[in-house]
Amino acid sequence: MTEYYVAALGPVHGQGLFISFRRSEPDDGLCWPLPWAGTWPEAAVLEGAAELNDGVQAVAVPKEAVHALSAAPPPGRIDGDAGPVVRNTAANRQALVFAARQAVARLAAFEIPWTCDPARGGAEVAKALRMLLPLLGHAENLGNDRLWHLRAELLASWRSDDRRRGQEAVQAVRNAVGAAGEVSATPRQRPARPPQEPGRAEVAILRRAAPAAPPQPPPPDQEVRKVPRP
Repeated sequence: MTEYYVAALGPVHGQGLFISFRRSEPDDGLCWPLPWAGTWPEAAVLEGAAELNDGVQAVAVPKEAVHALSAAPPPGRIDGDAGPVVRNTAANRQALVFAARQAVARLAAFEIPWTCDPARGGAEVAKALRMLLPLLGHAENLGNDRLWHLRAELLASWRSDDRRRGQEAVQAVRNAVGAAGEVSATPRQRPARPPQEPGRAEVAILRRAAPAAPPQPPPPDQEVRKVPRP
């Protein structure tokens, strides 16, 4: 199964030279070098989606995608020059987010937490996550932060005792899914273009065009005689 690095992309961690990754050991904090962070198995990422992979601030990125962005740190920046690391640039952060979201869209299990507490509205949250998954699976929605924030809010409400927060998130998802359904049900029609007068270039081309009918050859009974040179 796929292994993941968990990147911390929240505002608190956005000022460093390198992107911070969550250590795979419980309660072990964050670090920059990938060997110090270690990878998370897919089962752990599935179970802890609210904390490890909300698609906004905490993103679980497949190992190969992180390695593709990594590089050796500049000398003297990290103890023992440990690396590789991922530089904290806007392009790298966006690439990590998109790779994590692609994994979410590909694996439906990411959307369904393993536990369900009906007393805290868990069934409604799970249902809303299932409703949201088809929208998140469209490639054009990988950059739709509004939809991914809805997913993060649903996952956060799963862990919260605030049932009102969960109900508001569920209703927001229903509204988003309903609006998307109305748009897809309406066929797109291109407006008819009004007829346009030909421009100067078109007129010049028309004037240079060959005549509609070629000239007819002379009748066969007429002979064309060559005039001898003197």
